[in-house]
Amino acid sequence: MIDLLMATYNGEKFLSTQLDSILCQTYTDWHLYIQDDCSTDKTIEILKKYESKDSRIIIVDNNKKLGAGRNFLSLLKYSTADFIAFCDQDDYWFENKLEQLYVNIKKYDKKKPVLLVSDCLVWQYPSNIISKNYNFVMPQRIDDVFFMGGMQGCLTIFNKALKTILDKNYEYVWLHDHYLLLAAMTFGNIYYLKRPLMLYRQHESNTTAHFSQKQISDVAKKITDNRFLLKKELFNETKEFFRINMNSMPQIQKEAFEKFLQLENQPFITRLLKILFSKYTVGGSSHLYLFIKAILKTKFIG
Repeated sequence: MIDLLMATYNGEKFLSTQLDSILCQTYTDWHLYIQDDCSTDKTIEILKKYESKDSRIIIVDNNKKLGAGRNFLSLLKYSTADFIAFCDQDDYWFENKLEQLYVNIKKYDKKKPVLLVSDCLVWQYPSNIISKNYNFVMPQRIDDVFFMGGMQGCLTIFNKALKTILDKNYEYVWLHDHYLLLAAMTFGNIYYLKRPLMLYRQHESNTTAHFSQKQISDVAKKITDNRFLLKKELFNETKEFFRINMNSMPQIQKEAFEKFLQLENQPFITRLLKILFSKYTVGGSSHLYLFIKAILKTKFIG
């Protein structure tokens, strides 16, 4: 069985499309737990309609605004299945998405934390332009993830062993995706299914970053957009993850976190040299790309 966890907020424009795509899945042994973040539109009305239509859909009561990341993570306590998949409110899943994820994650050891990441097509809304593929990165080591914001949670499936690491009392939460990736890279394994299994809808209300059709031409702007190398929210999550889990980390991973976190208080030149002679990347991409960013962005976090 797979437990699907969906956090909603003012999603009336797109929610029905996503829920219909879940109901059409070829893999049918699932439960969908939905927690709304105090929406002010017709989201709850739509959710109740679908809950009455299918007993596998369960609305979790919530009267407190949590924010997207904490909303997703707080749903973990309701999951009892062997596998868990996060679900955004505004995408469209191909009918074989869950089946493909289930078949492939079953190949791996259930006792060890496992994260499986699939691919997608990017759906630009309202232009309805669909790109050939998502900007797929495949980090392999913990040093590949410190300077990125995590994989898109809606592309993933993970097992109960990984859930136990995520389902902790993290005081600071911004993106659930980032915690998911840190947990997999620190304590388990991450695998990739480079096959598009959904449409990842991009619109002006997205919580996470947009993936522009002009991405290549926008690289220079992205590099020089501000003077900070890393968002403070991502750094704070990495620091919080380390605080909660450092005593149970493998020693090599613990040393990697300590080395990264020390960059915060180092002078620009010292930090630049440490990045130059490190193995840091952005999601496994070119080390040179990160080094150029580090030269241009003179402030570390902000």
